[in-house]
Amino acid sequence: MENLKNYYKLLKVPSYLIGVLFLTKFALFPSTGVATTLEVGNFMLLALSLVFIGVGGYLICDIHAVGSDRVNFPEKPLADGTISLKDAYRLYMIFTSIGIALGIFVSYSIDYTNYGMLFIALAAIPYLYATGLKNTGALGNFLLASLAFISFIILGILDLMPAITEVNKVNQAMVFKILMLYGGFGFALTYIETIIANLRSLPGDRRVGVKSLAAQLGFDMAKKVAVISSIMVWVVLVFAVYKYVDNNKLLTYFAFAVMAPYIYFIIQLIYLKKETMVHQINILQNILKIVYTAGVISLVLLYYF
Repeated sequence: MENLKNYYKLLKVPSYLIGVLFLTKFALFPSTGVATTLEVGNFMLLALSLVFIGVGGYLICDIHAVGSDRVNFPEKPLADGTISLKDAYRLYMIFTSIGIALGIFVSYSIDYTNYGMLFIALAAIPYLYATGLKNTGALGNFLLASLAFISFIILGILDLMPAITEVNKVNQAMVFKILMLYGGFGFALTYIETIIANLRSLPGDRRVGVKSLAAQLGFDMAKKVAVISSIMVWVVLVFAVYKYVDNNKLLTYFAFAVMAPYIYFIIQLIYLKKETMVHQINILQNILKIVYTAGVISLVLLYYF
């Protein structure tokens, strides 16, 4: 029983991805009247594919962060030795292989076999990050954040694009543009979250020689990068809401559910201190989850308010 708990702790499911997929498929698409390609069965296989690849991505990052985690997160199953690296790597291969295979099958089912390359690329990103690109500073952070962008647009690529005709192309393009805007939102928040994670992992990363953004710049400078990036994202977010949202109820939702907690996040980030960063970063990450979740939920509200 204890061993099952350890595997439960090890296998992290990208729950945010499930939420994005289901809200997009069953709320945004029906409300906008777009033509779609994926039937429910293929959609479920696509969701499973992305979840399996996501679990594999978390695993490979944990496998290659064991040295750092022994300092930063000694309670993790790989760090404390309750699960062997050999077993973890075996699970990584199983989850990733099944995820890629399911993605290729879905692509073949809709007669767009070349889309299968998307799933290979999705699996490659966390692997490349874990095995070397995390030492490239900001480039590694951008690479990880790109996964959040892809999470929003991949359903548009597989479900909307194959169904485009001369008659519906304007509406299809409009909805795909919405997905890209939300993808940019997810990318920005994830990029900031990766910098915060770098700050949290700084003691262990320095111990084992990982050259993350925080390790290269130092705590204070990396924190400034996070603060400046957060303020820039807030400015862009305000502009996007002002330009694209013309419904008072939706404006109120964005103001209180998204903008207000995000401003609170920036204030908390400004007062982040190295001595108490473990507790503070937990708070910051939770606030970002609230902002991200509220943003995703607004997909349902776009055409219902």
